[in-house]
Amino acid sequence: MFETLGITLIEFQNWLLIFIRIAVLFVVLPLFSNESVDPRVKVFISLFFSLILFKIIPYEQSLPKEFVAFIFLTVKEAIVGACIGMFAAILFESFRFAGGQVGHLMGINMAEMIDPLYDEQSQAISELFNIVAVLLILLVDGHHFFIKVIADSFIIIPLNGLQLPSELVPKFVSILQIIVISGIRIAAPVMILLLLIRIMVGILNKMVQEADIFSIILVLNILLGLYILQYFWPYYATLVNEMFGKFKQDILILMKMMG
Repeated sequence: MFETLGITLIEFQNWLLIFIRIAVLFVVLPLFSNESVDPRVKVFISLFFSLILFKIIPYEQSLPKEFVAFIFLTVKEAIVGACIGMFAAILFESFRFAGGQVGHLMGINMAEMIDPLYDEQSQAISELFNIVAVLLILLVDGHHFFIKVIADSFIIIPLNGLQLPSELVPKFVSILQIIVISGIRIAAPVMILLLLIRIMVGILNKMVQEADIFSIILVLNILLGLYILQYFWPYYATLVNEMFGKFKQDILILMKMMG
């Protein structure tokens, strides 16, 4: 059947494995997993990249012809794509986490909005932090880096060459710890200033008990928080660039561990 299409069975199997890894990556990978993008467009892009990479990367000459054994290979390729994509998604979760902490202190988290990137309920400040981070990463050609990661993954982790060492889980846990610490580090300046403002308002309320200071604390938090944020973005851009540089190194280490 495949000979009539000008390809052999082994070539079709290699292309299918490449397509599955790329398709799963596009489902999970930030920037490309945007819910506003038509699924048919994602399938077309995955198909386009798989056809290009099929002609570039060396493919396996000996793959099982049994259906059940080949299904296991497709599952392995899906795991590779999911692991790489989830690792990249963790980076963007740190930005959302930082925005969530700032929004909580500002009191804006009480009002939620629909997140157009993930098609779910999200806090306004959290989404603002995430969108600004995405724009900053696009500004430094982050989307080109992710495309390069997809291509390099087939060199570092060949088809049918997945390894899951015991050190992989501790590596993921350490990365999660770094993400939480990075999120707190991002939000720290705004959080400290807002906490100091609350302490000052509390002291003022004790000194002038006749004035109902706490009745205006919610509006005051929002106004002062927005005022502080306008001076916060240069610091935020520096940290996003620093974290993305560290991420580039970590994702290569992760792929080498899996390869």
